[in-house]
Amino acid sequence: MDTDALRAFVAEAHRNGYATSEPDVDDEAAGKRIRYADGEWEYLDRYVGGRRFVGHEVVRRDGAPVWGMHYYGAPTEETVDVDALYAFLREALEAASAEHPFRGPLQYASEPWTYECAYDGDIERCRGTEQIERDGAIVYRGEFGGGLVE
Repeated sequence: MDTDALRAFVAEAHRNGYATSEPDVDDEAAGKRIRYADGEWEYLDRYVGGRRFVGHEVVRRDGAPVWGMHYYGAPTEETVDVDALYAFLREALEAASAEHPFRGPLQYASEPWTYECAYDGDIERCRGTEQIERDGAIVYRGEFGGGLVE
């Protein structure tokens, strides 16, 4: 497996997935689905929920699954404006890079918001957390994990 190419595609898919695209399927029973493809690579993100959400991503190369990741996220306080919160999360996820492809960058800020991502491992196997602060108070936390599949 060319892990450099995989890292680059995962980051590209994150920049072109939830960060900037509307679901191509949005059904109460099936949840939401976002698909992105580029050449031999295909990315599929399926999730359910709104304020609190859970989902998983699968990357295929030439039709065969090669990588996957699960995630869960939710606000930590009931009074946070979730539309503004998730607009900022999309902005942070759009800043994904091949160096840190799992969710967003290690740090990203746009007043009054700050995004932080921390993880252990690499593209072959990882787990991590993300959080968003507003004016210094944590208002969102998320967890994720995944790796290569055969």
